[in-house]
Amino acid sequence: AGRLLHSRDYRSGAAFAGQRVLVVGMGNTGAEIALDLAEHGATVALSVRSPVNIVHRDVIGRPTQKTAMALSNASAVRMCDGFRSSQTISTIRLPVAAAIRASDRRV
Repeated sequence: AGRLLHSRDYRSGAAFAGQRVLVVGMGNTGAEIALDLAEHGATVALSVRSPVNIVHRDVIGRPTQKTAMALSNASAVRMCDGFRSSQTISTIRLPVAAAIRASDRRV
């Protein structure tokens, strides 16, 4: 037996310090809540329907989401320096730094 709380009513992990907490769902909200609970001293268990990919929020100070978006769009980046304008550079062949710079120019 325990308390049931929806994410919309969650405010802080401080109220759960020292308790065992089950977080159901591992989307962005569930992951953020689980992290907050753990940082406030709760013992956290996660329940998910299917396997999930967990990645660091940032790598070397760069947000992972922005890097991933740059890489996913890299195949659509058209280069003018030394390439015909009709050529597309694949995600695999485009260095990460170049993909990030290309993404920054579009923003």
